[in-house]
Amino acid sequence: MATSRKKTVLVSPLDWGLGHATRCVPIIQALINHEVEVILGTSGLSGQWLKQTFPMLESVEVPFREISYHKWLPMGITAMMKYPSVRNMIAEEHQWIKEFTNYRKIDGIISDNRYGIYHRGIPSVCITHQLYIDARGYRLLQPFLNKLTHTYLKPFDEIWIPDFSGPFTLSGKLSHPPISTHTIKYIGPLSRFNNFSRENIISNVKYDVVFVISGPEPLRTCFEKRCIEIAVKLNKPSAIIRGTNKPIKFLVPSNCTVINLADTEQLFQILQQSGIIISRAGYSSIMDWFVLQKQAILIPTPGQTEQEYLAKHLQNFGLFQFVRESEFYVSTLLNFSHTFVETKQVFDFSNIIHEWLQKL
Repeated sequence: MATSRKKTVLVSPLDWGLGHATRCVPIIQALINHEVEVILGTSGLSGQWLKQTFPMLESVEVPFREISYHKWLPMGITAMMKYPSVRNMIAEEHQWIKEFTNYRKIDGIISDNRYGIYHRGIPSVCITHQLYIDARGYRLLQPFLNKLTHTYLKPFDEIWIPDFSGPFTLSGKLSHPPISTHTIKYIGPLSRFNNFSRENIISNVKYDVVFVISGPEPLRTCFEKRCIEIAVKLNKPSAIIRGTNKPIKFLVPSNCTVINLADTEQLFQILQQSGIIISRAGYSSIMDWFVLQKQAILIPTPGQTEQEYLAKHLQNFGLFQFVRESEFYVSTLLNFSHTFVETKQVFDFSNIIHEWLQKL
């Protein structure tokens, strides 16, 4: 009797930082647990990280264009200015997936914010937490930016949002618009630490502060410089997770341990031995700190209105503290007295994975 062929799913996260790749880890693991053949569609540094995390999986290179951002313009405005480049990148992605599926049988596609990775003849999912663009001081552009986002999402069969449906939400209005024409499923927070047992928590604090550096250049390097300056003045045991293997440009004090790229296990150990985490307010980082229930100060990337909104939103819920980079000083850490407010909400997305696989 012939054995049935395993279902094959392509998982392809956007390569803007590591966050899109790291939050795909529990999705990939769930697919593996369902005996699905997973192909990683990767590019750049996040692709290298993902291949190191899942060395047993097949990987294919997806075309990608790196986009730089202004130091002060909101990311949404920059994206609009770079619209021709973004549009071409999406077109290249879509052309790639059409050619790839001509010679490789794929049963399903899961894209994390890669708007071109979908196929009309294959069940295609997009993971995103942003259905609403907060343009802040550029309100006149907001309808255009939101229309553009929904146009990009329209070809996908389902939108999976890594958040709770409510009343408590991590992403607030960004992923809870009043009206949506998409098939939306809230699948709960996605973190590389989803499957780590809370029983393995280390009680002793080795690092008073752990600085987690991330984001697009040149803002990533600016943030790294600021954090090192703070570490020098703080003069307490600290660690810096740089998120890059590029040479460091600044003199690091002896009280500070530097790690370029940490794998999930190493990062878990470091974070569990931390007093306070300092990081950008990227959504993937927020989900990591939420799952680990760690105290954190969120410092939004300048110009990224999404991150500023998230940091303020979560401070209002009592989860994390929000500080602008221009107001980030050593006194911020010395005067820190915030306590993580635990929530009892849990979510198991395995049933959503199971239901989707039944459609393939």
